[in-house]
Amino acid sequence: MIGTMDFVDIEVAILAGGASRRMGSDKARLPLDGVPIVQRWVGMFGRAGMPVVLLGGQEAEGADYVADAEVQAGPLAALAGLVPCRPFVLVVSCDIPALHPCVPKGLRSAIGEKEAAVPRIEGRAQPLCALYRADALAKIVPLLEAGERRVMRWFDTLEARILDEDALVAHGIAPHRVVGANTREEWVRLAALALADETA
Repeated sequence: MIGTMDFVDIEVAILAGGASRRMGSDKARLPLDGVPIVQRWVGMFGRAGMPVVLLGGQEAEGADYVADAEVQAGPLAALAGLVPCRPFVLVVSCDIPALHPCVPKGLRSAIGEKEAAVPRIEGRAQPLCALYRADALAKIVPLLEAGERRVMRWFDTLEARILDEDALVAHGIAPHRVVGANTREEWVRLAALALADETA
């Protein structure tokens, strides 16, 4: 059972300004059940009580918006423009069809005193579908000033709780809920899982 009280200290930051080269079209506008994914998330997270901010891309009704200071400069530069309004930030790229409020709820229950709670799927950390303490974002600016733009370099500076597939399930998150799609074929497969979840 998920209620708005589960999310009083969480906001959602959606990375929507990528080039989407492998997908072939703007990931943020890909439809799921006839609704562009970003607009779907704005409604879904808003109903759960979480404010949503889009980083880059195009504006969406119901969400705050922060334009990229530099177009397609990467997710780290986009995150540097975010001024958090709550103690925790769920950072997500716009290519995760099965994303659901169970993700921030489960990661919030797992984070403890760490700076981040980060899924790990098939041995690979997923820092662009992860929960961060707002203070952790302050570590981005010095990296950018030093010429560093890699997300994993920021991730390496944090004390993180890493959750593999079993740990995700233990915290109420099916692993496919945090997996992104880089190609149209991957999108179709993961979107089918998302829609199957809704009818189960």
